[in-house]
Amino acid sequence: MPSSTIKLRACYVMNNKNTKPVLDPQFSIGNCVTHSRYKFRAVVIDVDINFQGAESMLQQATVDAHPDSDHNHPDQPWYHLLIHGGNDVTYAPESLLHNDISNEPILHPMVKKFFKKTKKRGRYLPAKPMH
Repeated sequence: MPSSTIKLRACYVMNNKNTKPVLDPQFSIGNCVTHSRYKFRAVVIDVDINFQGAESMLQQATVDAHPDSDHNHPDQPWYHLLIHGGNDVTYAPESLLHNDISNEPILHPMVKKFFKKTKKRGRYLPAKPMH
């Protein structure tokens, strides 16, 4: 892909010691995604601007990743997902997710808790207004 077509989405946040770039989330609550490594389909139920799990969780995710991969870097958006076809919920980095273009519903028992029944243009509508 020519570099002129690559769009970097970044903002800056302050931490106690310095300013560092943080990617704006590509997906939002209700977006349907596919996981590039494990090939599952899912719907986003929450977004963290960076990794918010336990350090042991990040270490395990890094072990599961390809050794030369930066996919599990903590300074990127991470998503809470309802996985299609079961009861599982997972937490995944943006770099391993892509838009789900199947336009098929996500079959998960908790979909009704978070979303209205309708799915429009690959996106579920939240059951409750977001603030």
